[in-house]
Amino acid sequence: MNKQKNMNHRFITDIENLDSFQKLEVYMDYFIAKTSLKHDFDFINDKIVYLWKEGKIKSFEDFTSSKNIKVTIHGEDWQKQGYAQKVRVDFYGIYDFYQRIKL
Repeated sequence: MNKQKNMNHRFITDIENLDSFQKLEVYMDYFIAKTSLKHDFDFINDKIVYLWKEGKIKSFEDFTSSKNIKVTIHGEDWQKQGYAQKVRVDFYGIYDFYQRIKL
């Protein structure tokens, strides 16, 4: 678990150390990917159907917010409840997207 904790900490630190222009570059990659999905379409029964039209695109502030890290502590009986570890860290926004393109 220490190895995972150190990897998460290093990963979060890497993102927080990005300057505004680097964060904007990551955001633009996200924005382009989301926009292309939003305008993706298919023909169903001879009609154009936009497959991802309901998809939301986050603003730059929401995308880069530190609130995009969710820590869940499962308690002392985490093994009995069937969890793989006591603490779970979920990433959203820039943390999730950066992790996908970085790794």
